[in-house]
Amino acid sequence: MFVTNPTPPLGRFAAAAIVLEIFLGVGAVGGGLALMAGPNGEILPIPVSALSGSPFANYFVPGAVLFTILGIGPLGAAVLAWRRHAVAPLLTFVVGRRATHLAHCRDRHCGLQQ
Repeated sequence: MFVTNPTPPLGRFAAAAIVLEIFLGVGAVGGGLALMAGPNGEILPIPVSALSGSPFANYFVPGAVLFTILGIGPLGAAVLAWRRHAVAPLLTFVVGRRATHLAHCRDRHCGLQQ
């Protein structure tokens, strides 16, 4: 008796999206955890003075945003894409849009010093 694979193979764009989402998610989870564990620059040597002009007193909230929105989100989207869920292409778009929106916010509206 022959068993057929019910799931079609991933296309090149889907595979690239999964790899990029995993790369983004793992880095953001690590960075977010480091910022939350040392919000005053204890772990990552980032001066708190760089937050002058922003609504944040330390890096805990930016670390939590990094961990959840740019860490857990892309990893969840990658899992759904790997499982070929119907909503995966939309979530991949949302992850990319959210990443660019947060970068824009960081650069233009939050007043972070480079």
